[in-house]
Amino acid sequence: MLQERIPDADVVDPDAGNGVLDVGERARVRDLENDEEIQYELVGRSKQTHSPDASRLPLGRALLGRWGGEVAIVDAPKGRLRFKILEIQVASSGAAP
Repeated sequence: MLQERIPDADVVDPDAGNGVLDVGERARVRDLENDEEIQYELVGRSKQTHSPDASRLPLGRALLGRWGGEVAIVDAPKGRLRFKILEIQVASSGAAP
């Protein structure tokens, strides 16, 4: 199974200096509905789990490729959510968000 996936794999080098949120980076965002600050780490498929945090996947997709200061909109079961990207950092290796 893994051998079948290797040819399609892409090596991703996080570059927090470019201002665009990529896989391997951490984002500090503000939930604009309740004014709460939250921190998320964008990970590739191989690091995704089946934990309750996996429900955050639509937010990760909405944040991916966005600039710091941008607002990401997520269509969730409870309605449309808006998150402003406050800061982008390269995630520490092995650290939890």
